[in-house]
Amino acid sequence: MEIKDLFKIIRNRQKTIFWVTLAVLAIAVVFTISQPFQYSTKTKLLIIQDSATDPYSISRSNEYLGRLYGEVAYSSTFIDLVKKSNFGIDYNYFTFNQNQMAKKWKHDIRVQAVGDTGVINITVYHQNPAQSQALALGVTKVLMTENYNYQGINNTTKISVIDQPMTSNYPNRPNLILNLGGGLILGLLISLFWISVFPKREKREISVSSVRIKPTRFVSNEKPVIKERAIPLNDDMEEEIDLEDEGNIMNVLR
Repeated sequence: MEIKDLFKIIRNRQKTIFWVTLAVLAIAVVFTISQPFQYSTKTKLLIIQDSATDPYSISRSNEYLGRLYGEVAYSSTFIDLVKKSNFGIDYNYFTFNQNQMAKKWKHDIRVQAVGDTGVINITVYHQNPAQSQALALGVTKVLMTENYNYQGINNTTKISVIDQPMTSNYPNRPNLILNLGGGLILGLLISLFWISVFPKREKREISVSSVRIKPTRFVSNEKPVIKERAIPLNDDMEEEIDLEDEGNIMNVLR
């Protein structure tokens, strides 16, 4: 299909494109508002090593420790330490069983290392902005004070805060712009796919002037019926007929 044909189909199927896109966008809206709106708190930490000397060893060690802390942050022992961090964390947040708590923790807490830079990004989501900040402070404290329990090497590694926890003023999860924009783009793609797979059949209009009507000859097998009609005669015509008849009789007698 050429681009020219595609634009022609789009022009002829504007209503289909509109309604399909609107339907997908409505689904995206329903999906977005059905999720709980959560605030976020973000902070940054930096891994500092006193024992390493050359830059290559530092970068390799930073990469290793960053990944290690990122995995440790989702363990049950780490969650228990955050629970006991005394930052006013609501204990109802931890009322799930171990499997449910692990899923919820991975969904709401993100601890990510930035390559081999030694920087650790921490993001915490919660419906209550105060609880979001309290959880972020708890995660930060455990990483700073209990990191030696997870190193497996000397205790010369330190973690310091380079960005203090900052809580958003408005809920930023779910992301309204991302969800609605994605729903709009997805709706347009689905509508274009629909009209390309199921094209609309064009109706052909036939003008009367373009149709040639061939005359039809009707042939009838019936013989024509000739009706006899009596003609009124006057006296002169009757005399002439009598004379003619007499003449004919005389000719016969001869």
